[in-house]
Amino acid sequence: TVESFIKVGAFDSLGHARLGLLTVFESIIDDAIARRHEADQGVLSLFDELDGSDANFSIEIEIPERDLEREVTLKYEKELMGLYITDHPLIGHEGTLARRTTATTLDVKERTSGSIETLGGVVSKIERKTTRRGDQMLILTIEDLHGTVEATMFSKVAAAQGHLVREDGVILAKGRVNNDGDRSSFSVMDVEPLRLADSVPELRLNLPLDTIARQRIDELRDILRRHPGDSPVYLHVGPDKILELGREFAVQIDRAVPDLRVAFGIDVVLPSS
Repeated sequence: TVESFIKVGAFDSLGHARLGLLTVFESIIDDAIARRHEADQGVLSLFDELDGSDANFSIEIEIPERDLEREVTLKYEKELMGLYITDHPLIGHEGTLARRTTATTLDVKERTSGSIETLGGVVSKIERKTTRRGDQMLILTIEDLHGTVEATMFSKVAAAQGHLVREDGVILAKGRVNNDGDRSSFSVMDVEPLRLADSVPELRLNLPLDTIARQRIDELRDILRRHPGDSPVYLHVGPDKILELGREFAVQIDRAVPDLRVAFGIDVVLPSS
């Protein structure tokens, strides 16, 4: 019970780190019980008599200042309370989700049945079911900052991509909207794990403007937009001149680089600074 209280932050007001308390709480409890037992038996220590204290025991166990990592903290809160308390895995990544998705879980309820959308969110629950033919399908609960939606991975998709999905993992799910009266759901056609890093690598391209025709600039724009991601793009357009592109042109580097090298040459990609 005490361990669960620590994990969800019930003792945060005491000013100690959760990991520090998890490290020593058992020793504190064991010591307290032993000293209470001695006090109940009328046993006093020499120090209790010398200082004239009315307290039967004193706990002097040092509590480490190390704290849990953010992901672990949120995992404990979700497991024990059913919701995130101190934070949310998606907070701070709204821009990334906006670039990589076409709808939120709230938008799904307003979309026309049959429309194809891309959602992004945390997989808060996974249910496994078996079809009459013995195939396995997955029922996911996808949660974003707006709410939740039920998403079904039918047997063919589950067999091919089910290993990419895990509880508490963040995914991008492309699929078909199903709106039937008051119930909204989502049929997953394709899924991609989404890594939300605190820092992301940048893409630097060597593209002097005086050597690039207008149509090549349009080609560059099209390539960048085909591979949306989190990495910002910088163009080295001349001596000591660097142009930072807007967030709408951020890319997924490993997918964008091959197309860029085919279009502009192997040396177009510069080492990141």
